[in-house]
Amino acid sequence: MIKLNSINKKFKGFTLKDINLDINDGEYFVLLGKSGSGKSLILEITAGLQKPSSGKVFLRGKDVTNHSIQNRKIGFVFQNQSLFPHMTVKENIFFPLKRSERHMLNDNIRKVIEHLNISHLLDRYPESLSLGEANRTALARTLVTNPSCLLLDEPLSSLDAQSKYEIRSLLRKINKGLVYFGEDNKNKPMTIIHVTHDYEEALALATMIAVIENGMITQSGTPEEVFRHPKSSFIAKFVGIKNFYRGTISPADDGEICQFNLSKYKESPKTFFVPSPEISNLDEYSIIIRSEDVILSLDSFESSIRNIFKGIITDIENVVNGVEVTVDIGGVELSSLITSASFKKMNLQLKQSIYAGFKASSIRFP
Repeated sequence: MIKLNSINKKFKGFTLKDINLDINDGEYFVLLGKSGSGKSLILEITAGLQKPSSGKVFLRGKDVTNHSIQNRKIGFVFQNQSLFPHMTVKENIFFPLKRSERHMLNDNIRKVIEHLNISHLLDRYPESLSLGEANRTALARTLVTNPSCLLLDEPLSSLDAQSKYEIRSLLRKINKGLVYFGEDNKNKPMTIIHVTHDYEEALALATMIAVIENGMITQSGTPEEVFRHPKSSFIAKFVGIKNFYRGTISPADDGEICQFNLSKYKESPKTFFVPSPEISNLDEYSIIIRSEDVILSLDSFESSIRNIFKGIITDIENVVNGVEVTVDIGGVELSSLITSASFKKMNLQLKQSIYAGFKASSIRFP
């Protein structure tokens, strides 16, 4: 349905580089990335609010690169809602309609107002609305135009937990066609492109994800493909993986075990013993070590564990499953998740010397 073909956009100090996306009808497509990565710019180019420096935008097979947003039948909900402060909620909702339709409360508009639960707000002004109410109003103003595709720029970023849950549930229903506006759209899924920096939000909503870093797409696929097999430390940190490393592989003394040489330390290599990777011809590999697989000890220990390092505790954080302890093992940070009972028993402190170890078999290649 929507295709971005080799999109580039240059600004002073920032460039959107070679963006290629194919977004199918009915997909809930999430653009995930940090602030300033270029994801909102991709949304604006898709909508027609920005023109690319090069490349083309196709909508339903038609080149719309030079078409305005009014000629694309796309709905856009801005991050700051952009409600008109001098208009009531009702007037804001009716504003994008033709003049002859602005006072007609037809079945389609009634459905929008009903599903978004804003009937009681119609006579109020934006300044009196909560963030959640303003968000619903902005969404209603877009949906009454009956768009074929909905573009959302950080729609949940300022909402409280309950409002986020309610809006997420509504967006899923709209995407699946369970909530529809206009008889032509009955039970018809709506394509949604959603920009966010929130991993949990992406996981809760997306059928497909593209990760944006520094103006480029670094990984795309289903949520399972992206989050179970991250290709960068940026993505790994998004999903709570602390021990993500890039490096090269060299033979060790065992055919089933190799040395992993961290790329960051080429001059004075820091190495781990790792299982032999299934793919053996790559220039660089990524590895993941779960925090719960990293063992801590106050004293040096002898065992079958191949990877044992002495380090200094640099951070201690209470988390849901226990205590996460970060150990610097000579310039490399290693995170260990231990139980609260173990933490108290060892009486761990910041800047304390500690031994950290993990089995080669616990390492996986994403």
